Amino acid sequence: MHGNKGHMPLKEPLWKPTLPAPETAPDKVGNVFGRFVSGAFARSRQHKTALLYTSSSLFVSLCAMVSGILMVRWIPPADIGLWQSVRLAVTYSMFAMAGITNGLSRELPYFMGRSDGEASRRLASTALLYLLGAGGLALLGGAGTLLVFHSLGNKVLFAIAAVTASIIFTFYTNYLIVTFRSSKSFADLSKVKLVEGCCGLATIPLLFYLGYNGMLLRVMLVAGIVLLVMHRLRPMRVSPAWNGEAFLILLKTGIPIFALDYLASSASTCDRLVLLRYGGVKAVGLYAMALLAKEALDIVPKSLGEYIYPRMSHSLGQLHDPKLLWKMAVKSSVLIVGIMIPIAVIGWFLMPPVVAKLFPKYTEAVTAARVLLIAEVFYGATLGRMAIWSLKSWKLMTWYQILAAGFCAVGPVVGGLLCASPLKGVSLGVLSESVIWCPIAWCFIYLATHRAGAAEKADQPRSTPKGD
Repeated sequence: MHGNKGHMPLKEPLWKPTLPAPETAPDKVGNVFGRFVSGAFARSRQHKTALLYTSSSLFVSLCAMVSGILMVRWIPPADIGLWQSVRLAVTYSMFAMAGITNGLSRELPYFMGRSDGEASRRLASTALLYLLGAGGLALLGGAGTLLVFHSLGNKVLFAIAAVTASIIFTFYTNYLIVTFRSSKSFADLSKVKLVEGCCGLATIPLLFYLGYNGMLLRVMLVAGIVLLVMHRLRPMRVSPAWNGEAFLILLKTGIPIFALDYLASSASTCDRLVLLRYGGVKAVGLYAMALLAKEALDIVPKSLGEYIYPRMSHSLGQLHDPKLLWKMAVKSSVLIVGIMIPIAVIGWFLMPPVVAKLFPKYTEAVTAARVLLIAEVFYGATLGRMAIWSLKSWKLMTWYQILAAGFCAVGPVVGGLLCASPLKGVSLGVLSESVIWCPIAWCFIYLATHRAGAAEKADQPRSTPKGD
């Protein structure tokens, strides 16, 4: 099981074959040309799948923006605040997963690339059993919370029940997402995204007719329907089973990635903390409009990253050549920047008239929103960082996340201190740190894929979960 089951890297490109004997040259050249053409068609299909998945994710993002605007219009702020406060439990509950899905997201495509189907199934079965146990704990925790807070009224109790269901749905959804690793699987996942967007639009009347209760019902309906469709289209149909070695592999890979991601996400809240300190609650409220534009554009690199990351891990498991990951990193980052720049330009010019017409109270945030759109393009340009995660270069990954978190925190602080307008200063600080960090990030990517001994290390046999 420790042997290399994948294909070794090609010594020569297919289009530069060793010179054949004259009598067999035509046939061999024809075969080479045929393989080159078929490879070109395969790459074309992969790009089409990536664009389809990114487009469907953008559709979901737009639907969420529409429903969010209508929700703010129809539901009192106090009710929205109650739900958003209770909903924080979903974020905190992710600690119960202990990075298992993070580990599965990297290891599953890697072992698939090694053509080790048995190991892949053991990893998936072990992760499934673990999340079922975590879901059971969440159910017990929700029931206990309902008993403790039974005297706080129906609104609180309904919110607790809804967030408990959301936590359980999120556990299984996160597991299913990381099992969609092939091009066909991502084509199916694009269908799931389209269903999610359509359900989001179709359930908007619940907000108008049922108000707060309709908001909670809508959350559970959309999540439940999406989960059922995803479950039906799931590419790996495994039963929950325990494998100790598979569990250790998932933990060793998942915990560091989860911890470092949590560090980065915590640092990303510094802009709002700085605004709260120097501008007050009103400044944070205005900044929410700028963040809305940033998050809408962020869905593009996020979606394509979900596609590129498993493709990198699969390629590494199959060919054991880190330098191929460098090529994938460059191509994917160029693609994402090419998609984001036109969207950012459109947003730049449409922002003033749209905000003035629909959200006149937020006109002060237009400049900040435009600046954050530019900053997001530079963030998308670092999409190639997924190569560091695929290679499991722990030292580089740790330094990358620590330095990235530092830049993310320092930028808004310096901007808020130096600029007379906290809102403008923080947004310019975010832009500055994004511009400075982008070339540094690419230095890390280059080191991970080209440093001495990287190729030899990639060829070393990895631990494989064995059967009991």
